[in-house]
Amino acid sequence: FLDEKGEGLHHLCFRVDNYDAWMDHLKQQGVEILMNVVFDRPEGPMRVAYVESDKTGGVLFEFVESLPKKK
Repeated sequence: FLDEKGEGLHHLCFRVDNYDAWMDHLKQQGVEILMNVVFDRPEGPMRVAYVESDKTGGVLFEFVESLPKKK
């Protein structure tokens, strides 16, 4: 990545409480969701989305919401 793009900020991660509302807001602004997945992690599942960097000044934005741990 550095060889191709050079040094600089690659991406920012934002922890959100209302993931669905954020995804709706981004879509209404015309932002394309590149990936929208759930990861099962030892500390509990997480929903994660990445959005296109064309709308964010070339910086990849990641949105994360922790979900309740399964019992």
